[in-house]
Amino acid sequence: MKKRTLLYPILFGILMLFLFLPMMEEHFKLFKFQRLSGVYHKAPKPELSFENYKNGQWQRQTETYISENFGFRIPVIRMYNQYVYDFYHKTFSGEITVGKDGWLYQKDGTVQYFGRMNQRHNLSNEEFEQNLAIETRSLVKIRAILKEYGVELMTFTLPVKSYIYPEHLRPQRFIDTTFHADVYYNEQLTKAGFPHINMTPWFQTLRHDYPFTLFYEKGSHWASGAVLATDSLFRFMETLKGDQLADIVMGTPYEVAEKDVNSKDRDLAELLNIVKIPKQHMPLWEIPVTIEADSNTVYPSALFIGTSYFWYMTPRVPFEKVFSRRDLIFYDAQYYTNEEQTILDLNQINYLREVLCHDYVIYFKNAPQLYNDGFQFFGKTLIGLCISDERFQEKRQEVADSLALYHPVDGWERKNYLNYADVKLIRNPELFEELRGTEVPTCRNPKLRQLLAERAIRNNKDWSFLMECKAKHDSLNLDKVFEIESGNLINGRPLIQNNVLFTPYDYIDHWVEMTLDSLRRRPESQGSRKELRPLALAIIDSLISHNAFENDTLMQRACIFSDIMQRMGTESALETLRKKARDKQVSLDKAFRDDVLWVYQNRENEASCTPERLKTLYENYLIEHGFWISQKSLKSIKEKALSNKKPFLVTIAHDVEWIKNNRQQHDNP
Repeated sequence: MKKRTLLYPILFGILMLFLFLPMMEEHFKLFKFQRLSGVYHKAPKPELSFENYKNGQWQRQTETYISENFGFRIPVIRMYNQYVYDFYHKTFSGEITVGKDGWLYQKDGTVQYFGRMNQRHNLSNEEFEQNLAIETRSLVKIRAILKEYGVELMTFTLPVKSYIYPEHLRPQRFIDTTFHADVYYNEQLTKAGFPHINMTPWFQTLRHDYPFTLFYEKGSHWASGAVLATDSLFRFMETLKGDQLADIVMGTPYEVAEKDVNSKDRDLAELLNIVKIPKQHMPLWEIPVTIEADSNTVYPSALFIGTSYFWYMTPRVPFEKVFSRRDLIFYDAQYYTNEEQTILDLNQINYLREVLCHDYVIYFKNAPQLYNDGFQFFGKTLIGLCISDERFQEKRQEVADSLALYHPVDGWERKNYLNYADVKLIRNPELFEELRGTEVPTCRNPKLRQLLAERAIRNNKDWSFLMECKAKHDSLNLDKVFEIESGNLINGRPLIQNNVLFTPYDYIDHWVEMTLDSLRRRPESQGSRKELRPLALAIIDSLISHNAFENDTLMQRACIFSDIMQRMGTESALETLRKKARDKQVSLDKAFRDDVLWVYQNRENEASCTPERLKTLYENYLIEHGFWISQKSLKSIKEKALSNKKPFLVTIAHDVEWIKNNRQQHDNP
């Protein structure tokens, strides 16, 4: 009887725990669960007001908020998804088609394979063909124009998994009368003599040459196939300009254990959001890669315009050993700079400048994307190369007026029509009369002259270095400095490069960075820039010891600046400088830089730049570099400069000297 009496409270306690534990988890987040994969938009917390309650908005917002924030939401969703997947071979993800034998496919690829793209985009075969004909004609024109400026353009269509491994698809009804965009695209570009690779038919043949799959069964992107495709791409690029790129040497393929498969390679399985990812039947294989180069190898810059397939190429093939610079425009949204170190929104860059400032432009996309271009590359680029801003605004207004012709509009709607006009013009640049037909347009955007001048400045390492120093020491936007200098160049105005203050630290660091770039391109070099830095420093140290900078005019200039700054760093000189800064109402740093430049331009004697002197400057560089890589140290020096009423460059030079003196006293007590 006593045992039964205890049983009831225990059962009641367990019941209460199950009832209130979700509420406790919702409010206190007691457990940490792996986040669900996919795009997630956080629902805002609803705010109660009489108006919201009356119109029902508060109730709808509350329902959405609770459904996305109840306790144990993630494990509940994963368990339900697991049940649906195991028993019905279905998924709630709109990105995935569940195949046989555990294979997963991206939905777009299967829609194209079974011929249902017309239904998806609600366009007829004729409309698809017309849109793609405009794109192919535009690409031919763009390539002809870019070749005038030494830039090569090519395209390649990525392979579609459903076409390469259709045997793992579950049966669906074929529609044979649909428009085959990839076939038409390939035919038109081939007919025009445009450099193009269509990866799908090649992969269909290639799959039989290897004992492993070129796509991972649970991923949407190529896996080991990325290495083969990248090698073909590089070899094809060599035929366009006659350049000899670095060679990809492929080793013996090896199997990757399931536990070691990168989540990026099994992206579709991650999107299932289930408890246990199904065991793989076809293992993932990788092809090891090494790079070979010789004295004839060139290292061009390349701009890739395309999709996330790019991020399955770069981890497998060391692009930094092939290109001097490589960048990616991801769809029409983001710009990834060299080695994806910086990510910018597309509106933060000059799109046309980036196209013109690379040796190669590689335009690639999945075959399903041929039906609805999401890159806006051909329209943007052709218009940018040929049409002036004034002409664009004129045509834009004309198209907007035609759209609004039969619909009286207010100011807000008129703005929307202008946005619609932008889209129409970019999707069909042949709305401009001067861009119609098959002939290469003769008109050019007047902006090209300045952009090409800017390209010449950026491609000159010393000139580019001086612009970086100007931006650094004057706290200016670097792109703006390049823009101003290119304007100076084409209009015959005095050039910024002749009036730039830079320190020995700046110039030595410039050489270290160039040496690091060279080291990373060496086939035998391993490691990151940080790991290779000691070797780069040793090389610079050797160059200084062997007087390699004896005839370097910029190093001479850095030495002169160093001498002038030392003379102007005395207390008596600084007091005069403080008064001048007050009288002119400029900062002390600005007054100091102006005076150093004035003395440099009116100097009588050159500074000595002997190996001994350079050795001393190199030792100073090593100390100063420690300041620049430490935010805490930089902040401290800036505060000290402000407190002591000294220019920043003088303060950092004094701190370097103080550290050197203390080290010497420690070494020679």
